[in-house]
Amino acid sequence: MTRGIFTDRELKHDSIQSKLFTFEAAVMRAWAHALAKIHILSVTEFEDAESALAEICDRIVNDPPAALDFDPRAIRERLNREITNRPGVSLDKITQGMSARERDVTVFRLWMLDAGRAMRESIQSCADALARLARRSRNYVIMPKTLQLEEPTLFGHWILSRMDMFARDALRVRDILDRCDECALGSGDGAGCALPIEREELAAELGFLRASENALDAVQNLEFAWELASAANIILTHTAEIDALEEILPSEAASRRSTRAAAPETPRPEAAAAKTYFFDIMTNTICKLDDAAAWIGTIEVRGRLTPLDRAEEAVRNSILNKKAQGGTAPEIVDRRIAVSRAGADPAE
Repeated sequence: MTRGIFTDRELKHDSIQSKLFTFEAAVMRAWAHALAKIHILSVTEFEDAESALAEICDRIVNDPPAALDFDPRAIRERLNREITNRPGVSLDKITQGMSARERDVTVFRLWMLDAGRAMRESIQSCADALARLARRSRNYVIMPKTLQLEEPTLFGHWILSRMDMFARDALRVRDILDRCDECALGSGDGAGCALPIEREELAAELGFLRASENALDAVQNLEFAWELASAANIILTHTAEIDALEEILPSEAASRRSTRAAAPETPRPEAAAAKTYFFDIMTNTICKLDDAAAWIGTIEVRGRLTPLDRAEEAVRNSILNKKAQGGTAPEIVDRRIAVSRAGADPAE
């Protein structure tokens, strides 16, 4: 229920609202299940709550009302009202022992984890598109004074440098996701939970790798969100490097400006208290990456760049002599391109 929530690639705010609502319902259901395991809820009470949550979530997510607020707390209150209005289901009973604070943190962490995974998939899409472009266009020459180059170089060499950037991005995001893949549910307001909840089982049910070790840290820690936002900002600088291709491919640039998807503006950090900063920076970055991958797939350099075998002799010699590891000689570039696998994680 909590994995793959971003697979539709819908990045508008109303979609974020629907996802937050889904996560709220998932957290409430998992908690009710944990209560049933320790016999605070009967089997019938849990099944009634589970059925009500599934019906409410399906209705809201598939046909979200225009009034569904963007504020996560308002979304939680909306779900609470929906449950309160359901006969035979007691909101107080199915949330017994769960604080609003741990619930809020868990939902936010679920959203950020899922957005982080979607961002990593989008990084891979960009890397794949660049690998395909490198294979078909590697032996064309980029002259000095373009793309901030001081010497003539192969187009494939330049592309590989951008693939290296995205490989670092993928590693960075993977490491952050590993660190933040832990569940705060069962932490109370920071002192722990008085009920004998099996927190590892609860974490697994929600799709987390593990339960948090310290209850106070679990409900106070927002480092994971800032780390992912920082990684997203670095990725945006790398997508801007891809935009630099417009300098040497002007016809593609004109086409791209007319068809590229509109991305939300990078928000002000002052909005972090309401979490809108994190929602916006993550969705913005995914949108930019997907846009870049789609555009890269349309690039054709034939007729716009000079093939190496037709370049001036001085240019050819300059490129052919760069044979040290990491150089721009064709055999060096070919060897690296040969081991780049479209569809493979650039971090592996």
